Amino acid sequence: MPPSPKSISCRSCDRCHALKEKCQQRQGAACARCDRLGFECLNRRPTKKAGRPPRSAKLKQTTPGSSPLSDASGDSSKDDRRLYPVSPSSSLGRPIIPRCLPTINNLTSADHRLIQQMLFDDAGADYFLLGPSFVQSHLELLISHLVTSQSVLKDAFLAVACTLQEQSDLVNTEPTTVRSGYVHACSALKRLREYQVQSKHGVSECLALGALVLSFAHCSTATDAPAIASRTLALIKESYETKPDFSHQDLVFMSCIILPEIFECLIHGSVPTVRYRVVKGSEKYVDRYIGLTSPLLPHLYDICELSNAISLGDNEDMSEILKALELVDQQVTAWRPDIPSDFFTRFTAVEVSHMLCQAQVMRLGCNLIIHRLKFPFGLNNGPAAALAMSILTQLDMTRAATNKRILSTSIPLIAACFELQKASDREIWHSRIPELIGYSPGFAEDVQNLVSSFWNARDTVDCLSWYNVGHVTELAQGLDT
Repeated sequence: MPPSPKSISCRSCDRCHALKEKCQQRQGAACARCDRLGFECLNRRPTKKAGRPPRSAKLKQTTPGSSPLSDASGDSSKDDRRLYPVSPSSSLGRPIIPRCLPTINNLTSADHRLIQQMLFDDAGADYFLLGPSFVQSHLELLISHLVTSQSVLKDAFLAVACTLQEQSDLVNTEPTTVRSGYVHACSALKRLREYQVQSKHGVSECLALGALVLSFAHCSTATDAPAIASRTLALIKESYETKPDFSHQDLVFMSCIILPEIFECLIHGSVPTVRYRVVKGSEKYVDRYIGLTSPLLPHLYDICELSNAISLGDNEDMSEILKALELVDQQVTAWRPDIPSDFFTRFTAVEVSHMLCQAQVMRLGCNLIIHRLKFPFGLNNGPAAALAMSILTQLDMTRAATNKRILSTSIPLIAACFELQKASDREIWHSRIPELIGYSPGFAEDVQNLVSSFWNARDTVDCLSWYNVGHVTELAQGLDT
């Protein structure tokens, strides 16, 4: 008689155990959940001792956040409030999530507490996600990756945790924590350079590693985010382009990695590593980073490719390039986001406002860049000025209505700011850049510096083409220094 599921194994796999999900195991194969999501099904955690745990251990476990550090200080209540904050927003639409990270092998108590604070601190989620409706699934995904890929991702998790702690008002960050963040980031970056994708699970793991290192770069003073994104995408390129059976769960981090590289390629007239592929049946997919705008990513790739072709082409090629550019322009203009039927009930009003704003300004941003590829700065300024003001007004109104920065909109914001010519307009919008875009103050400052350098170049050059923006801004920055 074949064994029943219970007789196959009485233990859940590590991933289901960490997420407290029912583990439906099958003889000689991965459990149903790991098989469905394409993950490697592992069972490596140590076996618990039989019998009831000692009473002293039970009492210690029931005290949230207890550790040798808090016991030694004699005052764990302050640490508990720090590690398990009760956010006012939790009663206003933020999902209720257990504020406890499962015990993970090979993590010191200090590292465990640091990662736990990163995962369950609401401010950390606000840095990267569109809103609270995405927090639960994002948290489950991060914990799942941490449990199953600890050796690969531990340093990356700790690097992000250290830099978020540095920027948090909940703790007084020590210099050793800041230094530790960069040490962990260097180790994670070294692992990314040496990583080899060998399976479908490897693609998901590589994207998680790249996304975490990229998150550290966005929240710190590091300036190599595009290089990190390009390296990650180069690692997964072959598998991504040849295997059609990837799901959204495999490619969750794809959008947040591909955007920084596209941004860099638009500025410097180069071609991105991969062209984003919309997963079959995902027309109404809502991304946790870019909302409804995933279908625009392939068009952004095409714009980068045509910009590069213009910079390298001769007069004989130009007519064909302009025809292709016109076709992309028509496709972008005709595009409208596919809104799910439960969109307005599934997400909060703030999230809906931000996602609709993202879709609108990203579409207009594509139109504006295409216009400037057809007409250099200084020519046919009327349509460009109208598009730019529409973008800036939309961003400003959404920011004022929601009191929150709009994530993943740096491309249309920069394209719009490039069009400003009056000194008064430049002063107003330059000062508002940190209020409009997400991530860290350092990221906003880099955007401000890029915009200022372009304005200096535009004021001194009569005719400036979009594909040459990166070169002239670098020259302007060199003259400023």
